[in-house]
Amino acid sequence: MKRIFIALIRGCIFPLIITGVAYAQNSMGLYVINDANTFKNSLAAADAKNLTPYSGTESSDINAKAVKNFSKTFKNAANTQWYKIEDGFLAHFSENGVEKRTYYDKRGNWHFTIAYLDEKALPKDVRRDVKSIYYDYQIATIQKVEVENKVVYLIHMQDQKTWKTIRVGEEGMDEIENFNK
Repeated sequence: MKRIFIALIRGCIFPLIITGVAYAQNSMGLYVINDANTFKNSLAAADAKNLTPYSGTESSDINAKAVKNFSKTFKNAANTQWYKIEDGFLAHFSENGVEKRTYYDKRGNWHFTIAYLDEKALPKDVRRDVKSIYYDYQIATIQKVEVENKVVYLIHMQDQKTWKTIRVGEEGMDEIENFNK
């Protein structure tokens, strides 16, 4: 089950990045994902069991700009663990009871944040729209992906025969994955 979940996560993030939330540096100096492969290896590494968090004096290796941005953005963060990954840094933490991961490049620029939600945390209008079409499916997990000024929900659903991933964002709703069990 865990392998399926990890495969779903990896399979969903890359299409999400490719299809509408990939941006280059803009004139305001904001740095965000500029190609779909930027964090490909980092996402795989973040799911690996052998990833060791920084602690004590090692945390000085984490980019100071990333730490400052993190502290300013996530004031209620708890149980924060920093990881150095191939493309930058990952902070894994909880905020108000919600598990989150946020990614920074090697320069300390924020790229995106993923929150792992349950069905109750999904906005009512989004849940209504999804359930009106996929009424026979049970929502298994939800990822709320924040990139620049966009929010996209990746809703992983299942019935007795299939797994589906539905993407809901400003552009509407579409099915991005469909697996037979």
